[in-house]
Amino acid sequence: MDDKYVLAVKKAASHWLPHINLKFDFVSGERGDIRIAQNPPGDGGDGGASSIGTDARNIPFWMPTMSLPMNHNDPRFEYIVIHEFGHMLGAHHAHQHPDANIPWNRENIHAAYRGTTNPYAVQDNILPLTRSSAYDLLPYDPESVMHYAVSPDLTDGKREHIENRSLSDGDITWAKKAYPQAAPMPPVIHHPRFRDADFDCTV
Repeated sequence: MDDKYVLAVKKAASHWLPHINLKFDFVSGERGDIRIAQNPPGDGGDGGASSIGTDARNIPFWMPTMSLPMNHNDPRFEYIVIHEFGHMLGAHHAHQHPDANIPWNRENIHAAYRGTTNPYAVQDNILPLTRSSAYDLLPYDPESVMHYAVSPDLTDGKREHIENRSLSDGDITWAKKAYPQAAPMPPVIHHPRFRDADFDCTV
């Protein structure tokens, strides 16, 4: 558990912890609720992937539920870990918000994803989600760590977004709503049966 890679993952994932009523318990072995694999470099292995929320329960125990880049020294590594842990916590992509209104160039998007083995990659990762009660929608947040960088060649040639590598105010608001802190317990007030001027009964 003191491996430099593991420490880098833990450090990056910990950015979520001040805002959620959870803790991450990193364990060795293959039986964790979330099972992390390393992507080999090249051939698209410089990115990450994760099941969303409790979808991880549907993944066979011998398969990973999350994959992360192998090179923990890459400048984007921390961002990718934060992003994938956001999916693990249940967040979808911010650019897929129904109110994002990004003028996607669908022909160029499909061309960019043509080499992927997932036939649903564009629908799952890029195009807007259908407005539905299945999603608890907060306002669209273009600053979200869950928002892809968007280049003009994938839109109408004008719309673009840079990659935000840290949690936005909107991310923090979502995290606190999804995993609220437990309400503080009211103070316990004791009512002594006897009062005596020689000792303090105040609690």
